[in-house]
Amino acid sequence: MMNISPQFKRWGQNTRNLQQQEAYPLREPPFDTYMVLDFEATCERHQRLEVPEVIEFPIVLVDARNGNTISEFQQYVRPVVNPQLSQFCTELTGITQSVVDRASTFPDVFTAAMNYLHQNNCGEREINKRYLPVTCGDWDLKTMLPIQVKACIQQGFTVNVPPSLRRWFNIKQYMQRVLSPGLGQTVSQPIRDLPDMMSVLGLEMKGRHHSGIDDCRNIAAVLCELIKLGHVITPTTDYNSELTRGTSWVSVGATTSLKPSAGLGKCQQMPHCREEGSNNSAMGRKRAASDTVNNQQSMIKRIHINVLENEDPLQDLLNLKTDDRNRMGSEDMTKEKVVTYSKALSRILRHGADKMKITISDAGYVLADDLVRCAPFSNDKAALTHLAWVVYSNDKKRFKMAYDENRRVYIRANQGHSLSGINPELVPITSETQVPFAVHGTYYSAWERIRGCGYLSTMGRQHIHFAKGMPGSDGVISGMRNTSEVLLVLDVPLLLKESVELWESANGVLLTPGVSGTGRLPLKYISSVVDRRTNDLLPR
Repeated sequence: MMNISPQFKRWGQNTRNLQQQEAYPLREPPFDTYMVLDFEATCERHQRLEVPEVIEFPIVLVDARNGNTISEFQQYVRPVVNPQLSQFCTELTGITQSVVDRASTFPDVFTAAMNYLHQNNCGEREINKRYLPVTCGDWDLKTMLPIQVKACIQQGFTVNVPPSLRRWFNIKQYMQRVLSPGLGQTVSQPIRDLPDMMSVLGLEMKGRHHSGIDDCRNIAAVLCELIKLGHVITPTTDYNSELTRGTSWVSVGATTSLKPSAGLGKCQQMPHCREEGSNNSAMGRKRAASDTVNNQQSMIKRIHINVLENEDPLQDLLNLKTDDRNRMGSEDMTKEKVVTYSKALSRILRHGADKMKITISDAGYVLADDLVRCAPFSNDKAALTHLAWVVYSNDKKRFKMAYDENRRVYIRANQGHSLSGINPELVPITSETQVPFAVHGTYYSAWERIRGCGYLSTMGRQHIHFAKGMPGSDGVISGMRNTSEVLLVLDVPLLLKESVELWESANGVLLTPGVSGTGRLPLKYISSVVDRRTNDLLPR
């Protein structure tokens, strides 16, 4: 590693003087932790994608007081809109098609990243450490994240972006500013990108440029050097303050100018509430547009398929009548392939059929022949058998396969639809004796937003989901994630007394559309909130 030049040390002192002139007095760092972030996304050579998607989500945490690295997070992301990576994208980032095919989609990876921050005590509550994202440019959080969030919404998923990700420190902009000739802080080379910043500081680039995690490590090295030289790191962009003046953050990535919203009430200050239906924000407008589409869908009468209840295609396709139940369908189905097929089935059957121009019945059935023409099944000669194995082996029984009267094979998702007009076989709950216990699982980061709003939301789907017990309990196969941190116990007697609909799906998940079709269930219907690990009651 090269030594820092005397010129740069003088620059550090001059910068601190400059900060004082710009009302940034020397003080304790205003944040506890810096979160270095550098997305990698789908791309084409000499072509701008209409909807780029994140394919690598890396984070490096840095201690704001001593300038030392704390820990790292990194996961690859499977793109959905354009699932096939270009050769240029692989050459640039080093990320191959097989890597993203095995990865989870953005909503799951984003949740994992937020859980990682929570595990490092970084969060929005007063007891948490305050953290500030650090990026090399504005693209990651001003452009890419809003585009990705909108893409997720169009696929029927909601990504709850915390306020801390609506402000950031653009380290490249900062170095360009304090080294600008107008301020007398010139250097022998302009600051154009990360390698230039490393060079000015006498640091060597490590790893592969445009590998997200390697770039994060190099940005962190620059940040640590600035901290140790005494620079005070504060936001260069803050859309939280913009929001209070009527600017909607999520519109920024899709437009060249900020769009004003009509006004911000209490719930609109909470990201959980805003993304779940507030029509005064850009996210609310997106949800309103989605609701308009759903209303149009509900006016279109879906076809009805008469399925044969006494015949099971799984018996024939997997040869389940023989003793060797694992022989057919599972021979070349790796765990990764099963997960990929299962997620693709969920995406199409629950959310994507209409957009993909695939006919779906009023009970949610889709012709298997239509499914096998879609990625990732289309290149699989044994796709139908493999889909049968996914249906049969799914431990949460999310899917059902059936014959129609002409013995054509159909597949449906048992619950979780965001498409309107889909009513799988649901059993109405009319007595609390049918459901002695019902629980909704979530995470601490989401619970704080739910608590702030005062209600649970369908999150763009038709229903809010509850389990009949804890995962692994007798008869409980679905309804909540095994990794849930917070348990919300449903007051079933009150729910039924006030005539709020409650149903049970074919795979045992309890479903409610909320109060009066609003898609919201106020917390008055939750009898208790419990920390899953300690069993401690949590404040409401």
